[in-house]
Amino acid sequence: MIPAPKLPWALRAAIAGVVALLGAAAYRGNRVQTTAAKPITLAEVEAAEAAWYNGYINIPDEAAVEAFCIKMYAFDEVATMLKPTTKPVTTTKQGCIDYFKIAGIGMYGLGLPDDTAFKNEAFINDPVSGNAFVNGKWYGKMKSGEPSGPFDFTLGFVRVGDGIKLFLHHNVMNAWKFR
Repeated sequence: MIPAPKLPWALRAAIAGVVALLGAAAYRGNRVQTTAAKPITLAEVEAAEAAWYNGYINIPDEAAVEAFCIKMYAFDEVATMLKPTTKPVTTTKQGCIDYFKIAGIGMYGLGLPDDTAFKNEAFINDPVSGNAFVNGKWYGKMKSGEPSGPFDFTLGFVRVGDGIKLFLHHNVMNAWKFR
């Protein structure tokens, strides 16, 4: 038998990261069973992104935060991870709620709808799980009309019933914009 070639550490790390990501995407646990019978389309992702943005900028008060988190994120259905721009990663619904109680009720002045808030740069659909992943930038508008962002994002969507929800949300503020 010919031994496998020794790969550079960076390539091994990248492969391990992709395997871990796809493993998380296919996670079933003992909660709601997702299905790959109907792959998530880019059109569904774009509609979910618009719903997320419009829901985010229109959170009226702390009481509405939990409903927003339940509607947009799959914490009750599958293992879910949120890494907001300014806080540590959370894998719990309560962590999501706590974050949006601070960030989601207009404290940063976000508040104008924008049909072009999300600029998707890459989209993949996992043929095993049916889950979809998208990467790109999103932009907000301040209530003053000034733009905010861009924020780099990676989102993962899982089918839940007839809709889709986020099970992976990673945001990074594009720092060069704010120098």
